[in-house]
This record gives sequence, structure tokens and C-alpha cells, in this order.
Amino acid sequence: MRTLPRILITCTQPRADEIVRDLCQSGLNCVAQPALRVQPIESVMPEGTFDAMVISSRHAVCDKLPDLPVTAVGEATGRLLEKAGFTVAQTGCGGVADLTLKDDHIYLYPCAHNPTIIPDNAVAWPIYKTEVNQEFSLNDADIITVFSAKAARVISQHDLTGRVVLCLSDAVAKPLKASGAKALVVCERSAYDAMNDLIFKTVRQI
Repeated sequence: MRTLPRILITCTQPRADEIVRDLCQSGLNCVAQPALRVQPIESVMPEGTFDAMVISSRHAVCDKLPDLPVTAVGEATGRLLEKAGFTVAQTGCGGVADLTLKDDHIYLYPCAHNPTIIPDNAVAWPIYKTEVNQEFSLNDADIITVFSAKAARVISQHDLTGRVVLCLSDAVAKPLKASGAKALVVCERSAYDAMNDLIFKTVRQI
């Protein structure tokens, strides 16, 4: 009987465990090994009047957010916001740079410390930070999944020789171009369900 390839899910918790649970229930051999850890930041909300919020990560969903309509990045984040009682006015795919925001609105952007992109009509409010998981290891994984550019930079420091690396987007794949991986594959869409589809496709091909 063919041995199933071992798949490493490297996104942050709790999503990593959720993905592993779903994929293992489908018969795959997966393990959660986050490349980054998330820590909340105690910070004061910026002053000013805001028309809406942009939320690009589930890590920004917390009880200190004001009651404003939200533009969410990703359907999963949108569902989490609705469950928390927020009005989700718009849900976009991809990343913050792919959103179409209203020019006449000022947006509050609860986000990670030192965000890569801040929309032109948004004010950043860092409320969490990501740190390298010092215990991160590739172990004996055959397939490595990568969900952010920051995580990709962490993973690129490890020996990827002979391994297949699956990336959520071209921006995520960029730091891994010279990694020596057996194959570097990018999802058709920057979405978690697209990553799941790519995982199943890759397992069938190995």
C-alpha cells in the first residue's frame, strides 16, 4: 500500500489545527507546525472619526473593536466577524491591496505590527504581532504549505531540498524562489479553500 506523503500546515493557530483536523478527516497525513506565533499588543485606538473598518486577519477580531461596518479580507474572516456581531459590508479575496475601498470613507485598520500594506484612506491600528516560532521544524514532511510572506522568510531558512512547497500567493512564493525545493506551486486563488484543493491535487500526483 502506498504511504501517504506527510503534509506540514504552517499557518498560525488556531487555523493550523482546524485545517489539520479537516484534512485528516479526509484521510490525509497532516501535522500543524506554525512558522509564526501571534501575540496581542496593548495599544490605544487612533483618534479620529472613522466610517468603517478593514479587517484582513482573524487575529484582529477582538472585543476592543468599535461598532463599525467592516470590509473583510477572506470569507472565513467575514464569517468570524458576523458571528462576533459585526456588520460585514464587503468581503474581498486576495489581500488588502486587492480590496476596492470607498474613496469618501476613512477606514480604521486593526492590523499586525508593522503591516506590509496600509490602504491610502485607512489608519493603521496595530493590535497584534507575529513572532518566529523558535520550535519550528520541517521534520520529515514531504509537502510544506506556506500562507504568508513573513512565514515564507522563516521557512526559507530551512532545508527544503526534495520537498514540495505550496504557496497561497505569488507574494508568498517570492522569498522561496531560491530555496532548492523540489517544486514550488502557487494556489490559483489566494484563499484557504484553494490551498486545500491544491493539497489534494498534489497528493494525487505524488
